[in-house]
Amino acid sequence: MQTRHHPARHGRGSRLVRRSLAGGNGYRATYALATVYHDQIDPDNYRNDFTDGVHPLFYGKGQSKPEPTEWGSIGTWAWNLSRVLVYLETDEQVDASRIAVIGHSRLGKAALWASAQVTRFAMVISNDSGCGGDALYRRCYGARIHHTIKPVGYRFCTNHQQYQHKEDALPVDQHMLMALVAPRPFYVASATNDR
Repeated sequence: MQTRHHPARHGRGSRLVRRSLAGGNGYRATYALATVYHDQIDPDNYRNDFTDGVHPLFYGKGQSKPEPTEWGSIGTWAWNLSRVLVYLETDEQVDASRIAVIGHSRLGKAALWASAQVTRFAMVISNDSGCGGDALYRRCYGARIHHTIKPVGYRFCTNHQQYQHKEDALPVDQHMLMALVAPRPFYVASATNDR
């Protein structure tokens, strides 16, 4: 496989955020913020056929879509968060031992998955990640696998589909994902409807 290097691009950000981070608001800057636009890594659209984004960079010869056990969009977004971490570890202005990963909804799922795989993230914050994130599958109420397959099935590996209406047959559940993050701190906030 050929390795491709893409330089980091620094966005302009809003004037208020730039001034705050630079200490221009009277406070000493003790934090930094790096944001990632997930659509540049793997487009989040209902017609995702895995021909754009990063998927094709990892295909074998003659492959045109991920194998049933290979990553969906959430996996690519989590992988990208790990690449951002690698870059931040090279930045002398960043204390790499204190990097947290944060996400909301589908990106909360990506933040949890990234933190579970890469123990160098010091903390994870996930807001409303729901089904496939922090909500248990086997409880069989609220959002379930069959609710996600049609509209956003591309976010998961294709093998995920075989557990529609069979959540009890899953070999794992989401509490195990949380255990992979421990003992590092993590914060999960969920809406009532996420259950």
